[in-house]
Amino acid sequence: MAAGRSYPFGFVNQHNSSINSASSTNFAYGFGTSNSVIDDYNSLYRQVEGSSRQAFQSVESIVQAFTSVSMMLDSTFQALYSSFRAVVGVADNLSRLRSQLYSILSALAIMRTLKYIIRKILEVFRLRPKGHAAAAWQEASVGLLPQQSIFPADSKGLSSWPILMFFGIIVGAPWLIWKLISAKLPGWVTGDDDHYVSYGLYNFVAESNDELSFNAGQKIIIAPKDEQPRLKGWILASVDGKKIGLVPANYIKEPVRCTGRKNILVENTINPVPSRSFSCPTDSQENYGKTVSDKNMEDIFESCHSAPTVT
Repeated sequence: MAAGRSYPFGFVNQHNSSINSASSTNFAYGFGTSNSVIDDYNSLYRQVEGSSRQAFQSVESIVQAFTSVSMMLDSTFQALYSSFRAVVGVADNLSRLRSQLYSILSALAIMRTLKYIIRKILEVFRLRPKGHAAAAWQEASVGLLPQQSIFPADSKGLSSWPILMFFGIIVGAPWLIWKLISAKLPGWVTGDDDHYVSYGLYNFVAESNDELSFNAGQKIIIAPKDEQPRLKGWILASVDGKKIGLVPANYIKEPVRCTGRKNILVENTINPVPSRSFSCPTDSQENYGKTVSDKNMEDIFESCHSAPTVT
């Protein structure tokens, strides 16, 4: 024993057992905690939750889309119903105003008073039998016109125009908005204004909505120089004549300048017998350069600025 001390055998065993229990306790509160955290992290619940999170997000987006459509339909119905109630309210107020005017005229009975006086005079001169004037007063107690409702009670059936109007708004409103906000294609896309034409040199797959995909050898219509964006290495163009986007300059052949149909018409009007035509050359790829060198867009358009001569 340390320091030359002697302990009874029982005390030594008790001391060793206490040390072992303390060390095991420290291990439980030390390294045992990290093992429990790892086991909890790798639990089945967390694995299932992580693997199914994306699927549930997709389902949630679909549910939100249907909810948005349902809210749109409900808003349209409420607007249509409110408009209908407003129109009915105006018609009802006009009907009540008419009834009040008729009541006032009936209460005054000016015309019937004059009619009674005339009948009384006729009775005095024995031109009408007696009691004829009293009948005029009896008629004065009755209203001029019977009150009638603007909505007949014996309607044969329910009208279907609210349903037609509701679905007309649902279908027609989005279409009308789309027609109003849809922009007209520029003239260079349709060929009416000056433009450039090239062909794809390699296949290109768009990586964003601003880019256009095309294949090698596919015709590409390029916007004029003044409408090109200030993006080095990218050209504003159209592949199918409908959608406009960006294409890489090093993926197409050197473009050729083409004069639009409007300018050709003006040129032919000024010169009845033109010596040459400034229209675009034939679509054969032999008329186009092989590649576009890696330089600025200014140099690219300057290199193809002069219009080709076509006989």
